[in-house]
Amino acid sequence: MLSKPRLSNSTLANTTEAITSFTPLTFGTYTASVSVTDYAGNTVVKQILIAVSMHDVSWLGTVSGRLVDSLRRGLANVALFSSEAITDSLYFSTDDNGYYQTVIGVGAEKKFSIMGFSSPFMSANVVREQQVTANHFIIDLGTKTAFIKQNVRIGITACGGYSGPTELELRFNALDFTLEGGELDQRVYSSQTITIGKTSEFSLLAPFLYRVDTDDYPVTWIKNTEKGDYDSKEQWQLDLRANSNDVVEHTFEVCDQLTP
Repeated sequence: MLSKPRLSNSTLANTTEAITSFTPLTFGTYTASVSVTDYAGNTVVKQILIAVSMHDVSWLGTVSGRLVDSLRRGLANVALFSSEAITDSLYFSTDDNGYYQTVIGVGAEKKFSIMGFSSPFMSANVVREQQVTANHFIIDLGTKTAFIKQNVRIGITACGGYSGPTELELRFNALDFTLEGGELDQRVYSSQTITIGKTSEFSLLAPFLYRVDTDDYPVTWIKNTEKGDYDSKEQWQLDLRANSNDVVEHTFEVCDQLTP
């Protein structure tokens, strides 16, 4: 047995007989080497690739690519998932520079999908129903760009006479999409509970124009203190900075009356 999934303890029943067997206890791909020597001393060595999946596997091949952020920096240790048979069970990840490579086993439909489901993604389709045209395929999915996570610091104050709750859940919904088609499909929204009179730090995907409104108090009116006007919601531009460790700061004021 040349290779097997990292978590597998499977071994061949014997290594010298013409017929052998093993019990695969882990999803993934197994590589076995078979060597045959005739009476004249001629030897032929063949490798056999075996896929173990929850699906019927027809073809096997290698898939690779890279994930970067909007500043072209590799996204390290992003957890990736495919429902097909892959090396080391169903999961794999990018390396420190954002590169990944894995073995995929495709079923009768000759298609596969890959999802990203760890930071910086809420969820992302790396590839959806990629078509395979031959066995032992080699597919380079290329470089896919993800949105950057921008650190933000948000404060909320209350106008005079405010009688609403002490905590508000602010919803941040992106109003524009700056990346062109063919990039990663990501969900872009966030909800954060913030205490009035305090400042909260968290991160949002950038660069987007966000609509900010409240989720749990229907008659609260919100104002960006930099603009000086009230509305039932606030549109706010989240800038993409050269260094994502920079913090974008905003302060909002809330009031529970139409004309504060």
